[in-house]
Amino acid sequence: MAYTAVISWDTTTNLISKFMNFGTEIEAQAHVEAYGRPGAFVAPAPDGPASSWVVDPDNLGLTSSWVEPSVDLHAHLAEIRRAHETGGVTATVGSDVIDVATDQEGRTNLLGARVAAEQMPDFTTVWSANNGRFELDAAGIIALSNAVLAHINGAFIAQAAIVAQIDAGTLTTPEEVEAAFAAEVAGA
Repeated sequence: MAYTAVISWDTTTNLISKFMNFGTEIEAQAHVEAYGRPGAFVAPAPDGPASSWVVDPDNLGLTSSWVEPSVDLHAHLAEIRRAHETGGVTATVGSDVIDVATDQEGRTNLLGARVAAEQMPDFTTVWSANNGRFELDAAGIIALSNAVLAHINGAFIAQAAIVAQIDAGTLTTPEEVEAAFAAEVAGA
């Protein structure tokens, strides 16, 4: 435990203004005796930055007005959803299990292929996926595109459900939001 030799403080705000931290109470007391002014004292150092330490003049102690910075749970959820949305998906098309990239480039490529597949029923391509190359016809491209769309839509549906829980005060920490999102997309 660290100890603080409190030499002076602002008597209007009670914020500490002159102090020194020590590893032991004996060292802090020696400093007060050598350099202290009337009213100087020793107290255990509270948590947080010294700029937040407040003197309790009646009890000659220190408290901290420091508050852990809060996390914007909605922004945190948006990051989780974005990571899930763009993290890829495994889709089964016929007998092929295809690991599809769902980042912006992957989705753009798939959109182009889908448009071609819808306009040309005899369309075929060799699709490069994360786990290999796959020969797909128009129906295969449309099925792959539908799987990607379901994955992305599921991420947004999960986000909406979690937003409701955050707004209701049911989820209050980043860890709770992460677990709830994971459960929501797993159940989709």
